Amino acid sequence: PLCVGVALGLLAVGFLAYYRVIRHLLNHTLRRVPQFYKIGGILLLTLTAGLFSGEFLSTGHHLTLSLYEGGYAVWLLVLLLLVRTSLTLGASVSGITGGTFVPTLVLGALGAALLAGGLQALGMDPTYYPTVITLGLVACVAGMMKMPITAVAFAVEALGCRHNLLAVLAVCVIPYLFTEICGAHSIIEMVLEAKEKSTES
Repeated sequence: PLCVGVALGLLAVGFLAYYRVIRHLLNHTLRRVPQFYKIGGILLLTLTAGLFSGEFLSTGHHLTLSLYEGGYAVWLLVLLLLVRTSLTLGASVSGITGGTFVPTLVLGALGAALLAGGLQALGMDPTYYPTVITLGLVACVAGMMKMPITAVAFAVEALGCRHNLLAVLAVCVIPYLFTEICGAHSIIEMVLEAKEKSTES
């Protein structure tokens, strides 16, 4: 749990910082480009990625479930994480996202799968592989979305972690503290803030 908390805490900080980079790129660097072309560009990139693999598309629910079975190469996990993060954040900044909860969850699952593979290579019992991914999902809610209480409820009610509350608390507190120390806002807060600004303008 401590390894998951630290790793997903760092991932959350990087993810939220990357959101600001994407927002600056689309709203400031490319501010003269009409919104129509920005949205068209993101849709074109999404379509292109989808032609290579269906794992780059949709909410990622099926991908998250398949990660529990393992078998993904490290390079593919890294590629999926980078591409899905870029497309998810680009869609959010452009205002064409249909939601952030499940698409963000799959990013936590991908990060946790990378961590689980690394821990397994260092000697971790393979039976703990699904556990690391489950804790990664919980850490994602606590860190990227900055909702630690919701993360605990999610772990107990949706993921059946009622008998592992100590581990759940660890993977909730650590990522949340990381983002608090770095002064990062949650992805949901930043998306709502961007929508408010676009409405005002």
